Amino acid sequence: MFETRVMRKVTWRIVPFIMVLYLIAFVDRVNIGFASLTMNAGVETTNSIGNVAPSMIGWIKDTTGRFEGDL
Repeated sequence: MFETRVMRKVTWRIVPFIMVLYLIAFVDRVNIGFASLTMNAGVETTNSIGNVAPSMIGWIKDTTGRFEGDL
């Protein structure tokens, strides 16, 4: 009997809070979808830099024989 009351009380306090968090996450996900339409140009630049960096590190390793540059 006591456990049932406790579970009912916990459920009535936690479930609404979880639903509010779910709604905020859903709205935020929709906003990110709309923002990505105009943000893709900047992301492409970031992705291209991210793809070049490992190649440059490999080129430095092949050229100098170590990961540091020639100093």
